[in-house]
Amino acid sequence: MQIGSSYSDILKVAFPIIVASLVHTIIGITDIIFLGNLGDVQLGAASLGMLFYFVIYMIGVGLGTGYQISIARRSGEGNHSSIGLIHDSGWLVFALYAIVGFLILVLSSFYLMPLLIDDEELSSLSLEYIFHRSWGIFFATAIIVYRSFYTGIARTNIITYASLIMALSNIALNYVLIYGFYGFPAWGVKGAAIASNISELLAAAIFFCYTLLRKNNSKYKLFAFSNMKREINLQLLSLSSPVIIQNVLSMGSWFIFFLLIEKLGSLELAISNVVRSIYMIAMVPVWGFALAANSMVSNLLGQNLKSQVFILIRKTAIVSFAITSILILLSLYFDRQLLSIATNSENVVDGSITILRIVGLASICISVSNVLILSVSGTGATKMALLIEVICISIYLGYLFYCHTTKAGLKAMWYSEIIYWISIGLFSYMYLRSGKWSNKTI
Repeated sequence: MQIGSSYSDILKVAFPIIVASLVHTIIGITDIIFLGNLGDVQLGAASLGMLFYFVIYMIGVGLGTGYQISIARRSGEGNHSSIGLIHDSGWLVFALYAIVGFLILVLSSFYLMPLLIDDEELSSLSLEYIFHRSWGIFFATAIIVYRSFYTGIARTNIITYASLIMALSNIALNYVLIYGFYGFPAWGVKGAAIASNISELLAAAIFFCYTLLRKNNSKYKLFAFSNMKREINLQLLSLSSPVIIQNVLSMGSWFIFFLLIEKLGSLELAISNVVRSIYMIAMVPVWGFALAANSMVSNLLGQNLKSQVFILIRKTAIVSFAITSILILLSLYFDRQLLSIATNSENVVDGSITILRIVGLASICISVSNVLILSVSGTGATKMALLIEVICISIYLGYLFYCHTTKAGLKAMWYSEIIYWISIGLFSYMYLRSGKWSNKTI
């Protein structure tokens, strides 16, 4: 499908992704609410376990980004048969990733978590969560494949439907498996992990059945695995590997951020986990518009419409900034009400107010910066995007460890988000304005 750079085109591609992102956010917040009612230790254990899981999961997201960029470029060219080749060949890479990712999650967590977390109960519950959650990497991988495929061909409605089923099933399963209703055992943290796995399995099944049954997909000649080509896999890995490293660095630094906060104390960790749930809501439109820009930039280049690329980026950034700013203003106006949904502790709510304001400012920075950095990747310049990430992560971690060694406190540590995203935005903008991306081929 060939697309343009109008606001209607941007919204057409971005809106279903935003709905899907909202659904994923609801899943995360639901886990926080259910586990928060069990206690701060259970909430902290699951949150740290989730972050560890997401470090590995983001490797798959990086593969998916390269996959999406390639498909969007071929879609812009109108080269349908190549899309089928990319789809089939890519499955081998994703299958290998899922197996290796599972082994890393199961084996490394048993060695790392006790070393990284001081509190023994917190460490034990985190391990329990990661062990059971690791099985979900197989279903999550299938979701990444088809979310990237349908975003690449700009047919994103199925992403919304599959995500809604995933959210509703996750809420119901959390209620049953965490607390032990309807004859089920009260599994607590373990129940949250299993609930997420089952809901992802359902979503993956919906994507697979829809792909098989959708008649319009016949033009891509999907599942003709005899046409798998080694050079396509190598091209996919070449395009994706910088994004994978970029995502792992980003999630790894986020994991380090929360480990350093854990050293401050259980109250500071609880405050940060609650604020993170609000942060996730603010990020919903940001990721939707950024992913849309990533795919649409590649599509425009496939059509050889280089002059439209910066117009598209500017329009996407404007819409992302406007919607995020409205959400932030609403969240700050209803701050106590929102925080009270995530926790029933007055101490946590009181301590979260100031941090929420810092997060609000960071979210506004991200609304533009994330569109810019994913647009850099969308041009095919994934190595440049990685270089930008490395520079900005170095600044971010340097600031964090300075705060840690000087005992600057929770508020100072959260300012790192603003520093990081302003850096990302500035470097990405400088590269895009240089025009060096215009001759990139993939």
